[in-house]
Amino acid sequence: MNEIEDIIKKVAKNNVEIPAKIEHRVNYTLKNKNTKNKVHYIKRLVTSFVYILCTMIGSLTVYAAFGGTINNKPVIEWFGLNFSNNYDEYKEEVVDQQISYNSTTVDLISTLSDEGFSIFEFDVKLSDEDREYLRAGEKVITEKDWEDAKEQYETGRGTNAKSMGIPFEGTSNYKMLEKNKDTVNTIELEFNNSAENHKIHNIFIDDVGYYAKCIQTTNKVADNEYKVYQLYLLTDEILKGKNEFNVTLKGITLKNRADYKNEENETIYLANTANNAKSIDISGEIHTQISKEKIANNSKSIENNNEEIKYKKMTEKIEKITVTPVQTVIKISKVYNDISLQDISSTIDKDYIGIERYTVKDSDGNEIPSVNCETKRTVTYSNGKQEEWATGDIGTYKDFSDAKMETIEYLIIQHQESISNLKIISEVENIKTDEYGKSWDKIGEYNISMTE
Repeated sequence: MNEIEDIIKKVAKNNVEIPAKIEHRVNYTLKNKNTKNKVHYIKRLVTSFVYILCTMIGSLTVYAAFGGTINNKPVIEWFGLNFSNNYDEYKEEVVDQQISYNSTTVDLISTLSDEGFSIFEFDVKLSDEDREYLRAGEKVITEKDWEDAKEQYETGRGTNAKSMGIPFEGTSNYKMLEKNKDTVNTIELEFNNSAENHKIHNIFIDDVGYYAKCIQTTNKVADNEYKVYQLYLLTDEILKGKNEFNVTLKGITLKNRADYKNEENETIYLANTANNAKSIDISGEIHTQISKEKIANNSKSIENNNEEIKYKKMTEKIEKITVTPVQTVIKISKVYNDISLQDISSTIDKDYIGIERYTVKDSDGNEIPSVNCETKRTVTYSNGKQEEWATGDIGTYKDFSDAKMETIEYLIIQHQESISNLKIISEVENIKTDEYGKSWDKIGEYNISMTE
């Protein structure tokens, strides 16, 4: 187990809360895989966990430290992208959409809907009482956190560090607390925490509930005022071609969380502790009408000549290219034929396919910032049964063979003026089985003329 623990430490340097599904997979692997292959499976599980975070499927207790503002460089800057200066021109003002709790108010003040995503801008004003309750601006790590960590060390509850002769200052708990001791609280909004027929909904579109991938950032304006920006990935699979639709946000909770930190090479942080976490449920609903017409009328579609990339059992192709005044968005489909559990979970399997990434370059070879997000994953088993999996899922809690997996992914590319050609280079991650390293192997590229 020491080797596995080392892997986890190398992949995730902070004390990150692992979702229950990932924990279940780890436990299943440890019980059911032979000793020789356990480490290879755990490597894949840990890598998949990080991938799930990157593709925004993770719990809201884990965040990517991307930062960013809304004016001209809004939410998508979290991913290293900047919106074009056209953002202000295309956002729509919203009026009279406020909910409140005592003297605390949450106002939706603007929206912007582009190809594949929509952004909601909120103004949150806290009463003095609620700011104190949420500990906004105060340190996340409390005295109780230090006391609990010391008590665990002394009693051996959850750790055997003391019996091994490791001083308290040498434990991972101490190091995590010490590293984050100056991190302060900000706030977040959680929307539509509701379920119907065992399906979680976080947004309602034309009165139909959906779970859409989303990510949020918060900017402090003053001690009692914050700007909150919520980005939803509203893809073709959800909107089904609609350019105008009504959105309802309900079941709204105001919470505290750790503010983003800005450290080199660090992107994942503990967002809260049990002793610090506070929340306020706010009654009421927010309604607004969204229109993509203005952006759609100034967007264009590009033909891609049906180019494909084939690698092992996978075939991928570009389904749609849309150039908008704000971003370039590319829809990519992938089909994995005749796959087994080992093909997608074991790094030593001959047909294993690692995590894929894309590098985008212009005609002069200059790299253009981009981010890719998987939005749909469907598996059809050999008996014809079909299942919708969570994005990034690798199904290690079940055994199967001769299955087909289909995924949809969106590649969002930073807006650039007057680009004649795009080159999109596709690479897959190759996790080395004899050491804690990895490499990226090129498997193909797309060459797209942007002048059609």
